[in-house]
Amino acid sequence: MDDFFSGPARTPLIIRTPFITPFKLVLLFLIYEFCHFQMFSTTTIPHAVKYLVECVLRSKESYIEPEFKDILAKFEEFDQPPQNMALVDSIRSKLARMKYPDNLFQFMTSLSNILDLNEEDGGGNGDYTVLEANSLFGLFARRCRVEFLRYSTQRKAELFEIFRGYITGKAKNKQLVPKQEDAMDEDIKTVYLSVDPIGLDETYRLDGWISDDQVDKFLTQQAENMERTGTTNVSPTTLDRYLDFLQKHAPDLGKIYQVRFLNHIRTYEYEGAVENLHQFYDYCFHHRETPMYQYALLSLGILEAKFKHTQRALMAFDEASIVAREHQDRECLNEVQSWISFLKGKVYDDVTTESDKNEDDGLKNTTYLKTMHQIQRIQDMLKSGKHPIKVFEKLYQCGILAYLKNIDYVAVPHFSTMANAWQQYGSHLLADTYNKMALENEPATMDDLEHAYLQTIDSVRNVDGIYLVLTSAIKCSVSMLV
Repeated sequence: MDDFFSGPARTPLIIRTPFITPFKLVLLFLIYEFCHFQMFSTTTIPHAVKYLVECVLRSKESYIEPEFKDILAKFEEFDQPPQNMALVDSIRSKLARMKYPDNLFQFMTSLSNILDLNEEDGGGNGDYTVLEANSLFGLFARRCRVEFLRYSTQRKAELFEIFRGYITGKAKNKQLVPKQEDAMDEDIKTVYLSVDPIGLDETYRLDGWISDDQVDKFLTQQAENMERTGTTNVSPTTLDRYLDFLQKHAPDLGKIYQVRFLNHIRTYEYEGAVENLHQFYDYCFHHRETPMYQYALLSLGILEAKFKHTQRALMAFDEASIVAREHQDRECLNEVQSWISFLKGKVYDDVTTESDKNEDDGLKNTTYLKTMHQIQRIQDMLKSGKHPIKVFEKLYQCGILAYLKNIDYVAVPHFSTMANAWQQYGSHLLADTYNKMALENEPATMDDLEHAYLQTIDSVRNVDGIYLVLTSAIKCSVSMLV
């Protein structure tokens, strides 16, 4: 009898899944076999468990998944011939027996045995072990099983189709990370990744799949990189193609507009940035019960200021301050007022006048020194007990100045000073947040990092936290020395 793929050729398609991917199904199968004590030998078990743990942990953060042949190659390393090939053949043959959607449904249903969901069995027997509910494997298997059981019949069939395409090599995940270039031009500071993975192959009946979970991680990382550094490791043209592809197959993901908006800022395309900013907030307002118009106006004002449209920026900030007062949003109001003060103040006039004439490294060095001097004055204000409004006004002005001029080595001391201010004025949660942001930002000088780590240790209230901070500090110090 022909398998599920037999029949007339169909138009290549991209199947979209919420969370479960073929790779995660293979992980579930390997965890299931591990619990039944049959497939893995005593020599293989330690290596297999370590690999499975790493894969499950990596799946929480990464949007890259290996191909099926890579998984088999990894398991070949866990034992000596011929035992390793027998293990690989066993994995391949058992997965190949799932030829119909009903086979996959039966497998997902059978997970109830290792999850202790069968009341009559009383928690397993000598033939298999039961995963603890709060264990890493237990949580992963439960999430996949619950999501699968909530799928419609059509979605289950689609999931099976991409699963079969995965293990037979007939279809691939539409990975959103191209490979690194072999040759690097030393004169180019930013080396973009060049290989485009989104070319559709018409020879496939099933062309591949995308996962909402992986796409969200990809978009989040790209947005965070551009907000933090102004750029990312994917070139603007390639990233724009990625976004076109994702928008075609997942048009309801509003974060696409956010990344496209930031990408237009990176290439100094004003009209495109404004259009996508509006589309992003239109999407947000449509999916929120309480629209946050003040933040939309704040973002618009920052965009105008970024492109040096001072009057338009001030108009947007004035509107944002009115809406923020109506909603009694003090945090937004403080940031808006800081931007207004900065745009109207002498610092902005002096800096922008010079920058319009000459955007060279000498000016950036001067701006850096002015910003660091301002941070030192703020630290003196904290020591002398100045009013919080004055302190935070100066802090926001420093942050805005560094953001507009893309000044490096300012973020760490700025966030550390913000953390110190919030610690002094009684908000430990915000202090911890800014301490974390200081530790995660780069580049930074060794002195700034040392100060940030010591300040974080001083605010940590448990031994485990201190140990983690010290460990991170040691790793960072070693990497900088190397």
